[in-house]
Amino acid sequence: MQAWPVDNSFQAFKRQLPICRNSVYSEFYDFFRDVIKVKRESAAIKNLETICTATFELASKHGFDAMSLRDLSRSTGISMGGLYNYIGSKDELAQMVNDFLSRRLAPMAALNNPKQDKPRDLLETLLRTAIYMGSLFRPWYRFVYMESKTMARKQRDQAKSFDLYDTQRLRELIEAGVRAGDMDCANPELSASALLAMVQDWYLKSWKYKRNNIDPDDYADFLVSTMDKLLACKDQ
Repeated sequence: MQAWPVDNSFQAFKRQLPICRNSVYSEFYDFFRDVIKVKRESAAIKNLETICTATFELASKHGFDAMSLRDLSRSTGISMGGLYNYIGSKDELAQMVNDFLSRRLAPMAALNNPKQDKPRDLLETLLRTAIYMGSLFRPWYRFVYMESKTMARKQRDQAKSFDLYDTQRLRELIEAGVRAGDMDCANPELSASALLAMVQDWYLKSWKYKRNNIDPDDYADFLVSTMDKLLACKDQ
């Protein structure tokens, strides 16, 4: 059995990734262990999953700006006092989600990718990783993208920095491919932005793709094919 990314399928990616949907809240608890007041790990992990799941659902239905901690308490069945054992405020909860996504989930995905020499191969792996991570942890990505505009300035600025950083990484790989003579691209910045927009569309409009029976492999294959055509990649 070939390993990721030689086998570039969603299943191979999941086998290689050291985290999954079932273990994400264990990682979340471990990441914020020093600030969470509940020290009984099993209870804390269960309640963190309940809190985050309800937050994502309430934000999706009504918007995070309209959600109050009392709404969250009613939705989770956890008392207000119980919530304060995990989060100090609504803004703090948003910050925790932002920090966990950027400082734990994303780095784990990056470590999952072996070194590759060709910019085109690196670009494909990066795009597939983004699609597969968006498939596994869609509520987290959607929350940060959609709700950042109504959050405190710190969270808004952080969400913008995610977008700028991702665009820069794509642009730099495109520029490296052009310098190596493996790609032809007149505007790497716009091309990087277009590819990132396709990545974001995957986790923001999942209902559309689900309705048309498009799975992560289908979308990743299409995205990579689009990349090859957009950048006139010579060594596909």
